[in-house]
Amino acid sequence: MPHSGQFCGHATNTLEEVIQAAIAKGFQTFALTEHIPRPIEDFYPGEEKSHTARDKAGGTDEQLFQDYFDSQFEMLQALRPPVVGHFDLIRLLSDHRDADFKGMVGVWSKIQRNLGYISSYGGLLELNSSGLRKGLAEPYPCLPICQMFLGMGGGFVMSDDSHGIEQIGTNYARLLAFVDKAGIGRIHFADRAGIGKDSRFPNTGFSSIDVTDLVQLPFWSNLN
Repeated sequence: MPHSGQFCGHATNTLEEVIQAAIAKGFQTFALTEHIPRPIEDFYPGEEKSHTARDKAGGTDEQLFQDYFDSQFEMLQALRPPVVGHFDLIRLLSDHRDADFKGMVGVWSKIQRNLGYISSYGGLLELNSSGLRKGLAEPYPCLPICQMFLGMGGGFVMSDDSHGIEQIGTNYARLLAFVDKAGIGRIHFADRAGIGKDSRFPNTGFSSIDVTDLVQLPFWSNLN
């Protein structure tokens, strides 16, 4: 989800500047999030620790990924977030970042377990275009994960994960092409007048729009 430098240590621009830039680009809905808990020193993105994590996981991507999705499952059970972001962010730390998880049987079974749990309580998956900005061939989650979740009846939201006004809407055209490739027919979005998914957040509902209607919105002509 988008961030501002006012509330995120590794982002830029004030909250108001980010909101005004989103309005100028024609966004009708723009949800911002914060990183919490927020340490005094921001170690994001933590790449300096990736090799240590891999060593602790036995030195292989496969074991590191299994540990990641196990930790993710613990988080899902504890928090049941209405929107699950950065589902397969761990790909950024792989030596083969665009490899198919389906070739790792143990990893794939944990992915299936996690997606099944998200689907069971009606959670949504974030389609994050920043993976493209960071050099991945696909956004995250990757295509096989999206198709599996879609087969479970799961829904999706779109996110640019922007950390400043220069990144707002970045690679959204490519993300839209990915949505079409994955066969996703509807995109969900935060809407106070929409259907509530979680009693913990009484002022946050969700609505959805058919992709055929989404592509007709005028803001697409303002995106890079």
